[in-house]
Amino acid sequence: MSKQVTRPNLFVVGNLRSGTTLLYELLRQHPEIYFPEEKEPNFFNKDLYEESLKFNGKNLYFHITTQEEYFSLYQQATGEKYLGDATTTYIYSKSAPEAIFRFNPDAKIIIMIREPVECMRSLHSRLLNYLIETEPDFEKALSLEELRKKNIQVPPKARYPSYLFYREKSRYLDNILRYMEFFPVNQIYVIIFENLIRNKLEELRFLFEFLGVDPDFKPEFTIVNANMTSRFAIARNMIQSKRFKHLVRNLIPTQQLYYKIKKLSEKILFRKSNRQSLDPTLKARLKDELRSSVDELNSVLLKNGLIRCNLLDVWHYRN
Repeated sequence: MSKQVTRPNLFVVGNLRSGTTLLYELLRQHPEIYFPEEKEPNFFNKDLYEESLKFNGKNLYFHITTQEEYFSLYQQATGEKYLGDATTTYIYSKSAPEAIFRFNPDAKIIIMIREPVECMRSLHSRLLNYLIETEPDFEKALSLEELRKKNIQVPPKARYPSYLFYREKSRYLDNILRYMEFFPVNQIYVIIFENLIRNKLEELRFLFEFLGVDPDFKPEFTIVNANMTSRFAIARNMIQSKRFKHLVRNLIPTQQLYYKIKKLSEKILFRKSNRQSLDPTLKARLKDELRSSVDELNSVLLKNGLIRCNLLDVWHYRN
């Protein structure tokens, strides 16, 4: 009889806008995998927590701060092989890899990557629609990054300044290497977003085999986290205010109830929208800028057996 899992041992650590919500919804359907209602506990992001605290003056976004609160998210687990945490900002945190390793050195780490220009553009669109980003022009938002690193022109509703560092987030290798420093490669699994979208069942089967769970399980597929825009801008602006967030957190008695209300509010306040196409000239320039880092990423992942195909082909980065 296998030993019952008592602490999270499966971490989907990022990246933002790379299919992590889709993967979370698919994985949590598997009978051998448990994810709590709250997809992103943010428990191991100590450095990002401190950055947010300094920027906002109070804790508005990191509400699981004790191990007791963290373990309470898994009270409804029923002996599953894996207890999961899908906090997508763990990939950007400099402290999370070591913290997760010390918490559970046997944990499996899943990292999702997406063609970086599309990923940056998608993140900008999402933050704009959530009234977090204030610069509607994608190219201008990119140009603000150096100023924002000096805490200049950071939107007041940002969780913390580095949340809007688009270019920094697009350089995947440094973030992945932090996990490789602590976890052996046989505990790390990299999913290419484009491959998952193109062939969900095949990619999931590979992942299930890596995890050692039933590879024949077929979850139901639904569209999640598509590009969204506000239905009611005034209402959305109100609930995105820091004062409102702080008030609601204090009024709602349990974490589980808060997360259910949060999901419901997203459905009410947002609707799907078509994302504007990216200017081809800008896209080509950004791809040229990122070409060397993508090439290096590709080499490291292939060398360590973390991907089965060539990123230069999947993402069209061949010269």
